[in-house]
Amino acid sequence: MKLLLFICVLLAAAFLITFQFSSYSKSRESSAERTEMIDHFLQKIPSLPRYVEGGYSPLGRSPVIDVLLADPLYMPKYADAVSKLIKNHSQFNHVFSLGTSLLLAGGIPITQVSREKILAFPRKVPDQFLQAFPSSTARKIYGYWVAFMHIQQEVETILNVLSEEEKSWIKENYNRFFFGSQEEEADYDFFTTESPYPLKFFNLAARIDLAKLADCARKLSLIAEDFYQCREEFSHVILEEDFIWEESNLKLFISQKSYATHNENADFFIDLGGYNTLHTNAGGTAGARLLALHIDLKGHNTYHGQNFVQGSGFLGIGMLVSCAGNNVYHAKSYSQGCGFFGVGFLVNLAGNNRFVLNFGGQSFALFGSSILWNKEGENEYLANQGMAQAASSTLGVAFLIDNQGGSSYTAGVSGKRGTTRYGGIGQGGSSGVRADPWLSNPSFYGGLSFLYLGGGFNKLKTVWLGQGSAYFLGAGIVVVEGSHNIFEADYDAQGQGLHLAAGLVLKKGEHDIFKGGWGSLGVSGDRSIGMLISIGGNNRYEGTNQSMGSSRKPKSVGVFIQLGGQNTYSFQKLSNASLQFPQSPKEWSSALFLEVGRDSSYPANVDEFTRGNDKQWGIENHSLGISIPSLNEHSTEALFAKFHDFPQTSFLFDPIHGWLSNTSYQPLIYKPEEAQDLAQEILRANYDRRRQIYETLDLMRFNDRTIEYDLSYLLQDPVNIAEDAFNYAVLWALRNKDKADLKEIKKALNSESFTSEYSRKMAVSLVGTFWTPDATPLLASIMLNDQSEEIRYYAALSLALHLSADSIGILEQGVKSDSELVRYAIAKGLQESPNSSALRLATSLFHDDSFYVRRAAGLTAISLGDKKGVSVVLATLQYETLDTEDNYGNNIYKQLSTYLGADFGLDKQAWINWWNQVKEDFQLPLHQ
Repeated sequence: MKLLLFICVLLAAAFLITFQFSSYSKSRESSAERTEMIDHFLQKIPSLPRYVEGGYSPLGRSPVIDVLLADPLYMPKYADAVSKLIKNHSQFNHVFSLGTSLLLAGGIPITQVSREKILAFPRKVPDQFLQAFPSSTARKIYGYWVAFMHIQQEVETILNVLSEEEKSWIKENYNRFFFGSQEEEADYDFFTTESPYPLKFFNLAARIDLAKLADCARKLSLIAEDFYQCREEFSHVILEEDFIWEESNLKLFISQKSYATHNENADFFIDLGGYNTLHTNAGGTAGARLLALHIDLKGHNTYHGQNFVQGSGFLGIGMLVSCAGNNVYHAKSYSQGCGFFGVGFLVNLAGNNRFVLNFGGQSFALFGSSILWNKEGENEYLANQGMAQAASSTLGVAFLIDNQGGSSYTAGVSGKRGTTRYGGIGQGGSSGVRADPWLSNPSFYGGLSFLYLGGGFNKLKTVWLGQGSAYFLGAGIVVVEGSHNIFEADYDAQGQGLHLAAGLVLKKGEHDIFKGGWGSLGVSGDRSIGMLISIGGNNRYEGTNQSMGSSRKPKSVGVFIQLGGQNTYSFQKLSNASLQFPQSPKEWSSALFLEVGRDSSYPANVDEFTRGNDKQWGIENHSLGISIPSLNEHSTEALFAKFHDFPQTSFLFDPIHGWLSNTSYQPLIYKPEEAQDLAQEILRANYDRRRQIYETLDLMRFNDRTIEYDLSYLLQDPVNIAEDAFNYAVLWALRNKDKADLKEIKKALNSESFTSEYSRKMAVSLVGTFWTPDATPLLASIMLNDQSEEIRYYAALSLALHLSADSIGILEQGVKSDSELVRYAIAKGLQESPNSSALRLATSLFHDDSFYVRRAAGLTAISLGDKKGVSVVLATLQYETLDTEDNYGNNIYKQLSTYLGADFGLDKQAWINWWNQVKEDFQLPLHQ
């Protein structure tokens, strides 16, 4: 009889899984109804920069990442606006205006730069210049040299905040940010890590004014730009021998030789010849100089070097500008447009160039900015290991621009997996650093990586975190304007965000091929946004599991939009508006797959959905898959109008003009004894200054755990202070329970005075965490009446965790609530409760409509000594959730093993078979 009952429970659970989540496949609705469905989904996309509820205290803020996560619907318009800037400024070969617009778009505050003041062209010119060049040319070259020396002095002043010993440490340990104390060829040690090195590097970078370094790079580009505009004049220069000028320990080297080999390094090198082979720093600081500029007139050169060469700014600014093309660049690492504690530009104003290195280059930025610009196409980019081709990490802004297409890109070795040095990361890919554990430890933003392809017929191949992909507070963007492209990646790529990150592919063209692998093609995980938007049909998309408009883990959003038909789709399970069910009902993600077009091909029998043209499918309230012939006669414009022209945020952001209050990329200057003064400033500071103060205070405490400051005053006026200030104070209170007075917070909750729902949630969570008996009536009222189901969850969880005689009656109401989250919180919170009433409350939920609630109730019953809970839990395993997989050891089977003393790993059927054999006489080990 018991076996029959157990089978009936399993069958009932299988039915409830389908019924409860309303998975559906059906023919399309009316035009108005389907438009309304799309609008409803987009409007539900949440604001995502919620690292505070996860306990993160990230350093190295990027305003671009903040704005894209705060308003995901702004991301396509941001990418489109930046693309227009690139087209407008690159058509006239203006290095300065393009560089300025890109740095602004990257969120770096810049100042006004006067071309006339930088390029003053003094009337008095040394005789050596006049003897070697025509007088007008001599005056121009000497003007360049004077400007160069002035900029070098500025850079020296900026970097003098670091001692010589500190600079030497960076030069000796530059690989350790990514690889820790391991050998050079080892796996990465920075994604989620205990490594102390990211903090060591950040402590040094935080003292440098990276914004001023960017300004210096802009000034340097004026020299190169003026040279290009006067290139006809320079082409007539005749030099019988190389011109060398040394002044103030700096060297200017000018050669007109062609078909020559150059081995001499220089601070400023002007190559008036062509077809040369150069074994030089070639506009790279190479760790030996603060400023380096290399200008090439005729192209057709081959460059050879080791590290920090060929337009690489390492502890300084490096720039290489070729007025022509047909160049070949060979380097080892950190080269070819690299900004590492500095700024690196590499510019070719004609095409057919080849770039080869191992690691960290071809537009790579860490604690700095980089631009690799190829005005024309037919280029080849090869990074044997990766971290290249628009790649970035903390305080990095990286742009790779290829205006005309027809180029090939390879970053990393396929099959090597992403965590190795050969794992790609690039082609519009970025990653930050999560501390392990991250609570009370420093984590670090990633950077902004932007790859712009202005033409078609490109081939791109990488391994991981590439092609518009990012990890932990990073942003990766690819914009393609052209057709017949091939994109290939192993996994987590092509419009993908993971752990508070943003990834986008915006494609405007037809006949493209995407091979994405696992977790790719408009996919996200954990409070992230991943988007792939394609304008133009006849494409082929190949994914595996969790691809093509899918998502996983809390509050993440995956979006795949295809405007144009006749496409071919190939994917496997948990893809295309099918979602991985979360560990708890509070942690649902969402996804959209939308095709506007006809005659496309979909795979059959992948899952329970029936997909096809003119059909709809998805999980009610969580995902939407829809194929429709058109939105209206202007489908592209209609779709883009649904995105935000300007960010819908409470803080300023302007990628075109910048904004005066921006404090990003500026130094975090502090004295430990002034910590409380900084803390007091929060209340009167604007948003950007507050964010700078938060980082400064966090950096102080991470460096010295004895440093104390008091934010209790912010908790005394919770309603009238800014949301971010209140949330920061909540994080402080969680670390300083003995100093946190919650009286005013409770009063504000009682009077329903909070205007920010997020602040209200943080307040309820704080009151619940620091539960006291007098909080029970307040939490009870919130559990029963709050408009937000998630806030009701936090109240219910606290009441269950602190079950008392005063709250039993309240929880008896709670287990009958219409809120799944409330019932789940009670079932979860009662686990291992010492209160004798806990088991009765838990067992009352054994037949709940939600399998999540039944699973939690069953586990709680087991923890309280009732083996009937085992059958309840095993019945819920009919459906796969995040915690029925390994999930880094945090899974349902591990909990069962803890309570039952048996261990069958992740083998669901083995657990069921075992229980069927032993359940009659089984005694729970903890309650024998």
